[in-house]
Amino acid sequence: MWLGTLEGLDRFDGREMRKFQPDPISSQITCAGPLLSAYVDRDDNVWAGSNAHGACVYNIRTGVWRAYFMDVGAAQGVGALSVRDFYQDDAGTLWAAISAGLAYLEPGSETPQFLRANPDRPDSLGDDDLYAIAADQAGMLWLATRGGVDAFDPTTQRFTHYRHDPADPDSLSSNRAFDILVDAGGAIWIATWDGGLNRLDPSSGRIQHFRQAAAPETGASEAGASGALSSDQVIKLFADGAGRLWVGTYGGGLNLFDPQTQQFTHYRAVAGDANSLSHDNVMALYEDRAGQLWIGTEGGGVSILNLHPQPFTVYHRSGGELETLPPAW
Repeated sequence: MWLGTLEGLDRFDGREMRKFQPDPISSQITCAGPLLSAYVDRDDNVWAGSNAHGACVYNIRTGVWRAYFMDVGAAQGVGALSVRDFYQDDAGTLWAAISAGLAYLEPGSETPQFLRANPDRPDSLGDDDLYAIAADQAGMLWLATRGGVDAFDPTTQRFTHYRHDPADPDSLSSNRAFDILVDAGGAIWIATWDGGLNRLDPSSGRIQHFRQAAAPETGASEAGASGALSSDQVIKLFADGAGRLWVGTYGGGLNLFDPQTQQFTHYRAVAGDANSLSHDNVMALYEDRAGQLWIGTEGGGVSILNLHPQPFTVYHRSGGELETLPPAW
């Protein structure tokens, strides 16, 4: 498992953590933290996106390091680039959500291409400050940006925009989108910084909102209300192997969504409880092959939740057999 940390790129093999860095003597590439993302493509390249220092890439098979987006900021007119998310499509194109638009690297190419907002083209990217990428079954890319959500068709190179409209209750609750996820049914889930969780139906364009409950006395947001989202500041979304939706919040811990009841179960940090979540600022989520959910936090390291706990084995006394439980049990 590869992890992007405040100090750089780490790998956990199930027993110990090992740091990976380019050789400072033989290489001019640096891969210093804080890292915002880590992604392994189909060619065994580990892409590590940094905060304002581009991306470093490590090939697992060859041990060779490369750098991208570290010296193109000036050419794009935006300075140093932050690289926040990656996605590789079926054709092998590597897409990156960066602070200067949507970047992509075609198979066999070493030169990234950029798609950016253009005020003269309504069907261009709506906002250059990208945070996350997700793809649906039709090959559309869904983008979470600081200015709303865009759907991108790679075939036509056109963007469709979804924005907050105060006059439309079915629009986005907030334009500050931090993460995005396509579930097995094709619905688009959107994490917003100050508007809770949104669910977009692509066929109708209608958006359902899930918010932190309001206190009946004041109308102000009430943290931790039973069944409601624990915080309107949503950072991370994740669907586990069983299709369950996990929602990481800033200050409200971890939420598990029940689609039948439309309610949330909360996992919070509890002072003095070593078996609770380590911190309520949840920044990253990942499920390993053993069915454990790894929860990366800001300020509390990593917590691990077993998604498939083993049931109890029950033994009963029967028929006087010596192997069964004694009468006192």
